Amino acid sequence: MINLINCIRSEHIVAATFCLLSTLLGVSAQADLPEALADLCPQVELGEGGRAVNIAQRNKPLITVSSPEYANRLVSFLKNRSEIEHDYVIDGCDARAFLGAKALHEELRVFTTRVNVDNADPDLVFTTDKTFEGFVDFHNRHSTLMMCVKQESGEVIPAILEPTFSIKTMSYQEWILFLRDQEPGTQTVTTSSMFSLNPHATGRFDSFSSRDIQCAEEAMQLFTSELQSLRRQENRLPYAFGRYEEVLILRTCIEDE
Repeated sequence: MINLINCIRSEHIVAATFCLLSTLLGVSAQADLPEALADLCPQVELGEGGRAVNIAQRNKPLITVSSPEYANRLVSFLKNRSEIEHDYVIDGCDARAFLGAKALHEELRVFTTRVNVDNADPDLVFTTDKTFEGFVDFHNRHSTLMMCVKQESGEVIPAILEPTFSIKTMSYQEWILFLRDQEPGTQTVTTSSMFSLNPHATGRFDSFSSRDIQCAEEAMQLFTSELQSLRRQENRLPYAFGRYEEVLILRTCIEDE
């Protein structure tokens, strides 16, 4: 019953429909996971506060495992961060994910990982009331945060944290349907370090660099300034596509790594 209520509370009709069907049919949320996520979440007992962290393993990141309730509180925590501009939906996913991971880790000791969609065909287009067009076009890539959630059944599954668009966590399947509002397609799914602003950077990362922090913060300030100058009525953006001028700082930082 609790799972059904959570499905109904979903903000997006496609994700809500998938959630309801999966719950009623008893489909495992681990089904059809991409290789990058298939063996990422460890089966662990939750500790005090409804969370735990997996034991470090070779080639696997530290990642927090929590109850669904605690994970949803983390979404609210991220949504209320003043340094993260969630209303500038047309761009900035890398900066939002990076600054969100930093806040979760430094203030709550929560370990997340980045989950990235690349080479999407067709483009990632989904509905939102934050633009006049009623949609956002992320072109062929998007990035956000992921942790692990232990269900009532005992199953531990990947949980997507997308506070810009949802008030609760989403399963991977719900998230992909959310990104694929227009039609199904193909994409490459990877994970990357929460400590790196660039989702395609290679190497070992164990801290947030001052350069990345400055870059992400400057990008957020630029987005906020642009947002304030663009809003005309109903607090909606007048267009649905990111423009290179507004994200020049962020893209330059990533490309220079």
